[in-house]
Amino acid sequence: MKTLLGFIRKEFLQTLRDPRMRILLFLAPCVQLTIFGVALSTEAKNIRLGLFGAPHDRALQEIHRKALASGWFIPARTQTTNPYEQIQKGEADAVLVAPTGGP
Repeated sequence: MKTLLGFIRKEFLQTLRDPRMRILLFLAPCVQLTIFGVALSTEAKNIRLGLFGAPHDRALQEIHRKALASGWFIPARTQTTNPYEQIQKGEADAVLVAPTGGP
């Protein structure tokens, strides 16, 4: 362990002695952080939203309409009627499922 620490110390001092290496060592990560901070986005957009429920359920239709109007979701083009299969087959990223029955 003593040999490894000595080697790391020697290389660190050698690197900091060269002015070009100092610039590269400290400026390159700053540039990368700036570029990646602008280029990468963690926002989830264009989520394919499926719908599963009674066609006459106005509350479900209103929630679906408002979700699509938000700009985060797009309607999913589904072939299956089972909401779990829609996600498993990759037809939808999320599915709105209305509870059956009622009060």
